[in-house]
Amino acid sequence: MATKKVQKSSKAQKAQSFQDLAKPKAKLFFLSGFMGSGKTTAGEMAAKKIGVSFVDLDSETEKTLGKPIAEVFEKHGEAYFRRAEAATLGLVISAASLITTKALIVALGGGTIIDPKNAALINEFGASIFIDCDFELCYNRILKDSQDESKGARPLAKSREELETLFKARQGIYFESSQDVIDGNDCSLNVLSDRIANFVVEVVSISEIGKKR
Repeated sequence: MATKKVQKSSKAQKAQSFQDLAKPKAKLFFLSGFMGSGKTTAGEMAAKKIGVSFVDLDSETEKTLGKPIAEVFEKHGEAYFRRAEAATLGLVISAASLITTKALIVALGGGTIIDPKNAALINEFGASIFIDCDFELCYNRILKDSQDESKGARPLAKSREELETLFKARQGIYFESSQDVIDGNDCSLNVLSDRIANFVVEVVSISEIGKKR
């Protein structure tokens, strides 16, 4: 179930101009949350279930940079990556003006919405949804992913203690920067994808979505 919450925006955020970006034709749904919360897996599953478009921001940023995120962190540092991530976010929003489906689900990186400028951009152009998961669930998924060679390394996934500290530092920002919350606990990724899909369908007419199936 999605829990509605009132968006809190600073005057600086409201005053920020986004005139350089094309207005998207598709309704944008941005999934935020800690690494391992299921943003990418469940988000993509949800998009397939209801016949809408899906984009993973980390993957798009890697395409922009031409190398894996872990390599970018190692060679250039996090600040360099965050600048590229923000630029890619703008490109994704602009590209949404060309999408023919009625909605686009975007899985954000774990740190994307932590930047106030990114948060303002996201909330200006779409609906931001925080996938709220307990640390233990996220940590277990991170451990599982680290054993899967087909999945890229997470540059900020270090010791359990460091991850938990990062989790606690970000949790409040996810809540404050997101317009809505979906509970990702006590459910499979398939059930989580249903919750995301149902949220999208509540916002976008189901009859319009059905035409694109």
